[in-house]
Amino acid sequence: MIVEDRVYLFTDATVNIEPTSEDLAEIACLAADYAAKLEIEPRVAFLSFSNFGSTPHPLSEKVRRAVQLTKERRPDLKVDGEMQADTAVVPELMDERYPFSAVKDANVLVFRRSRPRTLLIS
Repeated sequence: MIVEDRVYLFTDATVNIEPTSEDLAEIACLAADYAAKLEIEPRVAFLSFSNFGSTPHPLSEKVRRAVQLTKERRPDLKVDGEMQADTAVVPELMDERYPFSAVKDANVLVFRRSRPRTLLIS
């Protein structure tokens, strides 16, 4: 996705219904490698409803574990999370609230899908 002069790569949250932490780590690495092939320096953010543990929950823990696995597997990548989408793409928010983060202005966004959604049509 291109927004003004910024390019974002989204991982597809609809392909894997309930990805594991290991799946998410692999998805992040593949997406980062693809960004590099496009000559874009990847800055990977794992998205969640929680910012760096602000909402303790098994689903946010899954994402935190994926971040840890990715950092272990690929120490060369700028990667962080779990974080909300606005936190990931608004550098001022990150600087103000989470200055410790390794990622500012993310361009590779890793989505986690927990369960299939039911679409109700009336």
